[in-house]
Amino acid sequence: MPSLPIKTLTTAAFAAYGTVLVLPADSPSGFHVLLEQPAAPGWAWAISKLTRRHIDLVGAHPNTKETFEPLSGVALIAVARPETPDDLEVFLLDKPVCVNENTWHSTVALSEVVYIKTTENTGVIGHTHLLAAPYVPTLTA
Repeated sequence: MPSLPIKTLTTAAFAAYGTVLVLPADSPSGFHVLLEQPAAPGWAWAISKLTRRHIDLVGAHPNTKETFEPLSGVALIAVARPETPDDLEVFLLDKPVCVNENTWHSTVALSEVVYIKTTENTGVIGHTHLLAAPYVPTLTA
C-alpha cells in the first residue's frame, strides 16, 4: 500500500465517515446530546487494548454507528467509504469519533499500548474486508 498522510481530525475532514464528538462552543451547559441512534436494540460499551502496528483488515457495520474514544496512548483511525474499502484515509485519533453505518474502519497503535473505549449496538452485524496491501504507519522526513 502506498504511504498515506496522517490527517488532522477535524469535523469537516471526517464528515464523510462520521462525527467528531466535541461539545459545541455555544453549549449553555456541560451536557449536550451529540448523536442519537433510533431503534437500536441496546448498546454495548467496551474498552479495547490495542497493540497492533499494522492494518490488513477493515470492518463495517450496516446496522449501527460505532464510537472510538481514546483513553490513553496514541492511535490512528483508518476509514473508507462503503464502495471503496481499500481507499483509506488515516486520522490521528486524538478526540472521540462516531463512525457512520457501512463505513469501513480500523485502528492502529502508534504507542506501545493504546486503550480505546468503543460503543455500538448489541445487535451489531459485522462485515470484514482484507486490504489489497497492509497499511503500516511510518514516519518519514
